[in-house]
Amino acid sequence: MTRAIRSRAAGHGTHRTQRRVFSKLGAVRAGLEYYRHVLSPAGRKASAERTTRPLPMPVLTLGGEYADADNLFHTMRRFSTHVHNQVFAGIGHHLPEECPEEMFRAIERFWRDTPCRTAEPQGGRSGM
Repeated sequence: MTRAIRSRAAGHGTHRTQRRVFSKLGAVRAGLEYYRHVLSPAGRKASAERTTRPLPMPVLTLGGEYADADNLFHTMRRFSTHVHNQVFAGIGHHLPEECPEEMFRAIERFWRDTPCRTAEPQGGRSGM
């Protein structure tokens, strides 16, 4: 599907690597374990607890037009006052494979142009 949308998406080398990695015993199970945990009662409870505290730092959300688009942006705005977003036109779910250069530039621009505004930890600064 990705290659049908964007012809310069991940090449054959990437697909060979994915086949090699996911063909290892337990690899798919390990990958799916994340979703099992996140969607479990304990995972949902932990997520709900994390949402009670706003994020003090700038947040960058990225999405593909044909996948998440700006859904993550709207979600993160509930938890942070400084969320930056970019939706990549003509892109699906796998940004690093479908638009690696554009994604890198978006991250680089965010790091360069966004001042680091984090809250100081409770109890003052650590002695580093």
